[in-house]
Amino acid sequence: MAKILIFPFSDCDDPFYRYCLSIDHEIVLASSERFNENSNQQLNVELLPYIYDQSFLSEITNMIALNGINTIYSPVTSVHAFLKNQIESDKIEVKLIAESPIDNQQSVYRKLFEQAETAQKDIRRLEPNNRLTVNQIASILRQTKLIYGESNLNKIQAMIAIFASVPKGDVVEIGSLMGRTAFVLSFLSQQYKIGPVLAVDPWSNEIALQKDSPQVFQSTLIDAWDCKILSRAFIVNLLSFNQEQFNYLKMTSEEGYRYWHGNFIVHSEDFGETRYIGKIALIHIDGNHDYEMVKQDCHLWLSKLTKKAWVILDDYIWAHGDGPKRVGDEILASFADKISRSFVCGKALFIQLI
Repeated sequence: MAKILIFPFSDCDDPFYRYCLSIDHEIVLASSERFNENSNQQLNVELLPYIYDQSFLSEITNMIALNGINTIYSPVTSVHAFLKNQIESDKIEVKLIAESPIDNQQSVYRKLFEQAETAQKDIRRLEPNNRLTVNQIASILRQTKLIYGESNLNKIQAMIAIFASVPKGDVVEIGSLMGRTAFVLSFLSQQYKIGPVLAVDPWSNEIALQKDSPQVFQSTLIDAWDCKILSRAFIVNLLSFNQEQFNYLKMTSEEGYRYWHGNFIVHSEDFGETRYIGKIALIHIDGNHDYEMVKQDCHLWLSKLTKKAWVILDDYIWAHGDGPKRVGDEILASFADKISRSFVCGKALFIQLI
């Protein structure tokens, strides 16, 4: 088994360090600066000179020999480059693992730009009038990668595409979790100057319980979510963007509708006061997937759709129940003469009214 030196070590939350701990890997920690003595963790972090110190090579060679180290991980670009040079010139006889941090980030963004270029082509095939640039699409994709959520790339691309044909009005989301799609809606609404965005979610395990789903699925979700963390994470993920045209209600869908419909003004401590138009240009329904719950969401909110509005019904294709599909099929049937376009993408049903 490899014995790994992490140098320079400075962060207990470093992903590689946490990974080594999780698999009980043998590691040695070293730094050229005194490790934070205020840390709650009692760590043995050995001291090495800075890489430009004349004694560095002898000191690290001794450390390698004394500890039986055969692998080095370096999370600092300059140190990584220096160690790579020393190893390639046979001055240090160990293996250097992982990319340089800057190489890693360049790889991340190179892949992101390629993905955005492909996404732009897919988006324009779906909606030729969508003129978002590759950089704008890349910005959306990058942020969605940072926010946990269960909406996949295909669904997000479809959401991006349709905004070129979304009319003016309020943009509403029922069920937001940690804010992945709320961010997408907020970003796009701002780009296209559609209108203010409202997210409605009670962040409650009890209300999230989907009784139509298999029992194992129900119990798993109840144990998985810490709703206090989820709701705060949602705020953190949205707070720095489009603040003047975004707000949320920590309520059930029905409570949220009554509140919004009261005077179309929403106030929260985090986002201040937001004035809404009172007509919905786009609604994304992603709350409780039980048939009766989805039906109620649609009964309430769809009554306020404006002309040419879009409805996105999440998980129309879903392995754990058929509530969204049943309601979606009912909408397709009852609104048949009022629908100009409908399609399924990323398991979601997209419908545009005439």
